[in-house]
Amino acid sequence: MQLVQDRVDQSDPVNYAEGVAGNRLLLPLDHPDPAHCILSGTGLDHTGSAQARDAMHAKLSSGELTDSMKMFKLGLEGGKPAAGQVGVAPEWFYNGDGSWVVPPGHPLEMPAFALDGGEEPEAAGIYLIGPTGQPFRIGWALANEFSDHVTERDNYLWLAPSKLRVASYGPEILVGDLPAVVRGPRRILRKDTVADGNNPCIVTGYGGYGISSEPDFHAIRDLWLRRGAIFVVTHLRGGGEYGAAWHRAGKLTRKQNVFDDFSGAAEWLVGNRYTNPRRLAISGRSNGGLLVGNMITLYPELFRAVVCQVPLLDMQRYHLLLAGASWKAEYGDPDNPDAVSYTHLTLPTIYSV
Repeated sequence: MQLVQDRVDQSDPVNYAEGVAGNRLLLPLDHPDPAHCILSGTGLDHTGSAQARDAMHAKLSSGELTDSMKMFKLGLEGGKPAAGQVGVAPEWFYNGDGSWVVPPGHPLEMPAFALDGGEEPEAAGIYLIGPTGQPFRIGWALANEFSDHVTERDNYLWLAPSKLRVASYGPEILVGDLPAVVRGPRRILRKDTVADGNNPCIVTGYGGYGISSEPDFHAIRDLWLRRGAIFVVTHLRGGGEYGAAWHRAGKLTRKQNVFDDFSGAAEWLVGNRYTNPRRLAISGRSNGGLLVGNMITLYPELFRAVVCQVPLLDMQRYHLLLAGASWKAEYGDPDNPDAVSYTHLTLPTIYSV
């Protein structure tokens, strides 16, 4: 790497920001023959995938580990053997060759036969294979694979075929050790969106119970986007996008943070001329219904339409409704004036309908 750096002509520097804006970034490492560039993944870090496959045929087991979980644990425990020890080849899947890779910032096209289009941010190891077959890791890069989660969940044997989609990685390579945690937002950008302040826009959110709001594919949303409209999925405090502290920051007496985050996102969209209040609608269900119910009460001038589905709105009596008593840890106890509780805050909440 130092040799490459020394050969770079420093007299004519490249404007990185202009390269990003012009969509001119290249992959950090590729091969002139796409067949010699292999994309693969390992099951060592796919705990959720292993658990899902284990559950699919757990009923056939008599209390012992299923074959799927045995395979996962073998790779997890023996995939990184100590010096001098014999290891186990970890579970892995083939993700295509270099012809399936697109440069950073370029579209990830969903094939016509796919049932779902979901992005999966990953930390990818970048390797060169030496003449003897010995792999040498160059470094690490952030990657994004386009996965078919509907196909994957239908049958665990279809996990690998569900990964045969386009992917991207880079543009930067991190040389050295991989950080223990990599956090940051991800976003999907649609082409041809003009910031003229007149785009129809729907904003949705949840912000509760530590549940993450993940971008996913819906046919109705696809039709909405193809008509030139905007769909926004907000990541609000109270959710699980950034761990337990992020959840705690939006529960009980901190519930107002959720409303502030959501209204702030809407105001940002208006302020940056993606839309305007006459073209802006919001949507939420359950705890998200509480969210949009508060929004239309607190900021009626900011939204033109509200879709409020199966909402939680009566915050003085919610604990008396069906499973409502189990939600006290999130909102507080209306019957206990000394409890740490969102229900006792003087907010203009819709209490009954």
